[in-house]
Amino acid sequence: MIVKTSLPAGAWPGQEKAGRQVIDRCERLLTRFFKRNPPSQDLRYTSLSPSEGHWKSNVRTVLCFVVAGRGPLKRPMMP
Repeated sequence: MIVKTSLPAGAWPGQEKAGRQVIDRCERLLTRFFKRNPPSQDLRYTSLSPSEGHWKSNVRTVLCFVVAGRGPLKRPMMP
């Protein structure tokens, strides 16, 4: 995991909208994270987002991950 964040409070936006919010937030945060130290290889972003059940329990945690785009990592991803 690279970044942990949360979606804003409010009514459940639906799975599609929540998924878009998660993708947008993770891409923005991870792009900023790697801006100073660009990775030496192709990386892809992935995430875990809250479900409707989590949302109803007031859990809006988002976990953002980075994985190797092609082949094994050649060096650590963290700067």
